[in-house]
Amino acid sequence: SPFCVAGGAGGVVNADASFVAVARAVGVTGPARGPGFETVSLTRYSIELFDVASGASRTAIPEVLSWDYQAPVMIWNEAGTHLLVVAPSATGL
Repeated sequence: SPFCVAGGAGGVVNADASFVAVARAVGVTGPARGPGFETVSLTRYSIELFDVASGASRTAIPEVLSWDYQAPVMIWNEAGTHLLVVAPSATGL
């Protein structure tokens, strides 16, 4: 059955549909700089994993930073056993 994740964005399902990964907005940083960018703020996200069968959830990564307008990019491997998280999200992935 469907459920809602407050502040959730960019949900992705693994290969056998047993888990869903969701980036959940949990706050904002101050100014940030990185290779080729500078910004006033970035959104703080936690990466949550939801077990579809049981409805149980756990925090896989407590804090990643990404743009205010785009959650981290999340991609499961082909087998659905490993999750790649790219943050801040990048164009062209």
